Amino acid sequence: MIGNLIDLMLADNSITAYVGTRIYPVHQDQDADLPAISVIITDLEPTDTKTDVSRDDFIDVDVISYGRSAVNAFRVADTVRNVIDNYTGTQGDSTFLAIRLEGMNMSHYPPDDIYTVVSEYRVHLRR
Repeated sequence: MIGNLIDLMLADNSITAYVGTRIYPVHQDQDADLPAISVIITDLEPTDTKTDVSRDDFIDVDVISYGRSAVNAFRVADTVRNVIDNYTGTQGDSTFLAIRLEGMNMSHYPPDDIYTVVSEYRVHLRR
């Protein structure tokens, strides 16, 4: 699923215009050029029944946008939001029934002078 979500972002020219192919699972390389994006699964809730395994999963995903300025990090996050918020469809072997933005926060890391925007999404995935 995480690879298919990354592929969805890589397939969009508005996102790659900012980050190129710098979209990473879990974390970005410490020396990676910026801006960049990392995608992290933070929680998974299956919908098991008494007699069967889950056919739908609800997955919490953080999409972290990195930039050298607050404006740049936010522009990347906002561009990603315009592409994946309320997305439904199939990418690779993943059927996304819904992707919904749940929250967003911004941070600054002074020693490295890096700004981040963490966008929290809830993904409804058909298995």
